[in-house]
Amino acid sequence: MLPLDVAERLEREPNATEYIVGIVRARMRAEDLDAELAKRGLTVSDHGRARARAQRAQVEQEWPPGRRKAVRERSRRAAQDAWRVFGDALDRPARDVPGLREPLSTPPVLEPQTDVLHE
Repeated sequence: MLPLDVAERLEREPNATEYIVGIVRARMRAEDLDAELAKRGLTVSDHGRARARAQRAQVEQEWPPGRRKAVRERSRRAAQDAWRVFGDALDRPARDVPGLREPLSTPPVLEPQTDVLHE
């Protein structure tokens, strides 16, 4: 049986299952991050978490409404542009991609000298 406050909260969700799954997955990601940090010799204390939350709250108060959304959108567009450039490069012959001509025309160190570009 769920506590009353939790049951009331879930009643406000159009899809309680999806809501719960999202929360559990977020918790799983946090646990995975803690495990990865611990594997590398780093531990996150409750005090450290509280400090990080306080710093985040301060930043959120300092940012005007919409700034986070604008930064996220700008980052998304930059990533899309970078992937588009990368994809365009994959569609061209390697010898036509700036920066690849020289490495592709340099003979391998351990193999006999050959014309790599086959021009």
